[in-house]
Amino acid sequence: WIQPYEKSYEWLKTQCKDINLVNEVLECAKKTVVEQYKIGKEAEESDRSFISVIKNKEVIKEQEKNEEQREKNIALNRDKITRTKTIIIRKTITVQIIKECFTHRTQKGNYTLNQDVAKLLGYESVKSLELALKLHFISKDIAELHQDILITAIILWYFRLVAVDYRDHWSAEYEKSYVWLSSQVANKDIELKLMESARLFVEQNYNVEEEAKELDYDYQEGIIKPKEKDEEIFAEKIVEQKEKEGPVTEDTKSWTKKALSTIFGRPHASNRSLETHIENALVSDVDDHDHHEKEVALTTARSNVTVEKIKFITTKQKNNGCFDLSETLIKELNVPAKEVVTDVQTYSTNEKLKKPESASWWTTALTLGYLKNAASQHEGEWRDKYNKAREYLTAQIGDAEAEKELIEISEKYVIKKVIKKVTVEKKRTAIVAIRESTTPEVIESVISKQGDDGAFEINETVTKELDVSSSEDLISLAQSTTSSDAIKSSDSSVWKTALMIGYLQTVAPHHEHIWKEKYNRAREYLHSKLNNPELEEEVIRISTKVVVKKTTEKVVKEQRKAAVEVIQSATTPEVLHSVTSEQKEDGCIHLSETTQKALNIPSTETLVTTVQKYTTNEKLKKPESTSWWTTAVNLSYLKNTATQHEGEWKEKYNKAREYLSTQIGDDDTEKELLEITDKYVVDKITHKVIEDHKQEVITIEKEKKEKRDNILGNITGGLTAIYKTTTDTVKDLGKHVEQALTFDTDDHDHQEKAAALIVVQSNTTPEKTKSIVTKQKNNGCFELSDTVVKELDVPAKEVVTTVQTYTTNEKLKKPESTSWWTTALTLSYLKNAASEHEGEWREKYNKAREYLTAQIGDSEAEKELLDVTDKYVVDKVTKKVIIEKKKTAVIAIQSSTTPETVETATSTQKDDGSFEISETITKELDVTSSEDLVTSAQKVSKNDKLKEVDSSVWKTALTLGYLNTAAPHHENGWKDKYNKAREYISSKLNNPELEEEVIKTSNKVIVEKTTEKINNEHKNAAIS
Repeated sequence: WIQPYEKSYEWLKTQCKDINLVNEVLECAKKTVVEQYKIGKEAEESDRSFISVIKNKEVIKEQEKNEEQREKNIALNRDKITRTKTIIIRKTITVQIIKECFTHRTQKGNYTLNQDVAKLLGYESVKSLELALKLHFISKDIAELHQDILITAIILWYFRLVAVDYRDHWSAEYEKSYVWLSSQVANKDIELKLMESARLFVEQNYNVEEEAKELDYDYQEGIIKPKEKDEEIFAEKIVEQKEKEGPVTEDTKSWTKKALSTIFGRPHASNRSLETHIENALVSDVDDHDHHEKEVALTTARSNVTVEKIKFITTKQKNNGCFDLSETLIKELNVPAKEVVTDVQTYSTNEKLKKPESASWWTTALTLGYLKNAASQHEGEWRDKYNKAREYLTAQIGDAEAEKELIEISEKYVIKKVIKKVTVEKKRTAIVAIRESTTPEVIESVISKQGDDGAFEINETVTKELDVSSSEDLISLAQSTTSSDAIKSSDSSVWKTALMIGYLQTVAPHHEHIWKEKYNRAREYLHSKLNNPELEEEVIRISTKVVVKKTTEKVVKEQRKAAVEVIQSATTPEVLHSVTSEQKEDGCIHLSETTQKALNIPSTETLVTTVQKYTTNEKLKKPESTSWWTTAVNLSYLKNTATQHEGEWKEKYNKAREYLSTQIGDDDTEKELLEITDKYVVDKITHKVIEDHKQEVITIEKEKKEKRDNILGNITGGLTAIYKTTTDTVKDLGKHVEQALTFDTDDHDHQEKAAALIVVQSNTTPEKTKSIVTKQKNNGCFELSDTVVKELDVPAKEVVTTVQTYTTNEKLKKPESTSWWTTALTLSYLKNAASEHEGEWREKYNKAREYLTAQIGDSEAEKELLDVTDKYVVDKVTKKVIIEKKKTAVIAIQSSTTPETVETATSTQKDDGSFEISETITKELDVTSSEDLVTSAQKVSKNDKLKEVDSSVWKTALTLGYLNTAAPHHENGWKDKYNKAREYISSKLNNPELEEEVIKTSNKVIVEKTTEKINNEHKNAAIS
């Protein structure tokens, strides 16, 4: 009935000509229906959600209307807007580009419209960008804003969605720019619309994918990913298993956690584009991998192909049988869509296959090549379409030799590209994993071995991190990697220095500030030793390639070991029995259902076809070898996943080994068979554990997002909801409530303040800390950063004069003391709010203390200064958290208070104007009875006269406090009763000051109870 409803709703609006009248009519009608048809609360709640959707549709319609207008504008003016040939998107953005962007920002934090910024955003000229802005920002209230505001908003979203993988590099700078923007747009609604429009601009112009939006949304919401929790659970499980087998050292426990972290990384880590020189190193030796590695990569690619993916690909077949290239296939080949055909044509010398009409032959052959080689396990899904396409090619080409060449080239091309993609993604994931585990302490240790001349020694930390025996082994590997005799003969100190540079660039770009200076000295050393810029670049390129290779090998090795341990922890005697029960009298073991499921093997035929590609031994390719392969795979599975239950299967294992020895009759072949199946089984286990976990994380995140969207009433998109929530927490809650929020804020107990301080500490990130310490000057003093001012919630100009009122020491009130106060306030904030990140600020803290000691020259005054600022900072930041928590609670209860609730709450008013406290109120505030509420109010009051006041006065005042707090938006429903109640209180007390105080105290009690209730609900929700 939704469409007829909307049509009738539109008619009603037309007839009433006043939206307020429409709402009143609907409210009366609703009340009638609820009473007549005995409608329950669940249906009413559902209806409120529905009405919210209807209202939001008005917003959506406006957005759609604007979007239509934008599309028309752009269509009419497309020729006037010139984009640069290269537009930087998520896959191509680098740290260097982000740093370049910062150079175009003013000291205030904003970005200005100039040629450099236009180029950065992909526009050939300022004029083109100006026109693009004019065509996009069409809403009048936004179009009137200064261009600097529009550009800054766009760049903020550019960081969030295009540079989403480099958040550590821009978050502090983002904050400064956002503070500037927010200060320029006084109206929060306009700011919200501006940010929403800027988001659309970035999404439409920079190829933003859904994953980037989700990553940004998760970050803004502060979702805690399950990663660490999963690591803890698995690590504890594995360590517990190890302890059954014998003593477990702390090193083993530490390794288990670290190794698991390489598996339980971000599901999309392989999609992150790294720095250019690292990306070059990732792809430089893909073609050099041996046959086994390529087969493993192809097996991985196959295991990632789903039935859904095949359906997407095959929907691109036309009626005549040819295929267009699907986006799915293009993504798998990892080649720009426009370049695929021209790229694959370079592999052919046949002129017929280079003609324009051959394009559809190539797209068809490439699709067939992918289906045949990457989706062989799902052949039933595509065989008919494959045959139809082959008929098309035969009819169109009319040349059997050319058709054969087309098919062979396409198959080789597809195999090469998918192997390259899998291999590069594996390396990229390894690099991301090792970066996440590389701490500042590791880097400090690594760079400590630099000589006075700038040359590096390779210390044990690096050899351990790269899993090599010695620095000499690393040098030998680097020398064997290059074909240049000039580089091979370079001094070992050159190689050590270059390898160290490669290590720093590969594993620690996010700690560049620690090693940059030493890096520059090392480059100067290489330059002086080689005296040849090309040779210098080549030795660094080779070194980076070697570091990437060793990093990948180590991470893959740890992944395999960790994955095996994860599987071992879940392997039970019942699992073993299902495997060994497939053993026959002669000792061979058929492929069990358990092994198939654990290794994700569709069938025995698929297994044999796959593993036979790992060998060139003809004996292992004969038909009779099938039972050898199934037996060996089962043995490898038992050996790798069930060592703790060896007693259960050892006898059957030995019998199977005897079978293999008898059947094969060749020790070398038997050894090769077992080595291949060992590698195969471990690779399959590793891949399955990683993929299972990725899916688990994706499912959890999806569920969280759905739950979050429901809670926020997320109709127009997550980002709108975020900004809406932020705006709501600072909106005007009404005079009475605001007074209750700030009333006696210093009376909070120690436990409440401690809890608030924990919230502050948990919200203080390394990025926030870094932005604060950048305000230190050379002499050690600190200026107040915008971040600290914002956290203290005091106007910047008033901070020092306010804190000075806390002291009587005249020395601390002199004009020259201003920098002492700003320094001490910063130190107090770091010490109390950023204690978790002490490593980021300790050195600067000590320097600032030295400054204070030297400047003040009085230990007592210095102590008083720091004591005062400690108290001031703790009071201010905890007060801010407590008040925000109360505001959030009040907003929550206001959102759930309906006209029906108000009517029930006010139905207890007597003829004299006094109120009884209704059950609705006690239930809404989660108190046992009205007497408990009155007792709470009497305890809060410090005025003895109020404590003696008649309970009817308190009940009346508390009901008014409830209405003020929970239902200001329904005031028209209770205003008359409120006035009557005030007259009652006035007549009873006959003292205006006492009357105001009883109302103020009641408001405060209601806010406190509301906050307690909402907090309890949050805790219960979090636990569940």
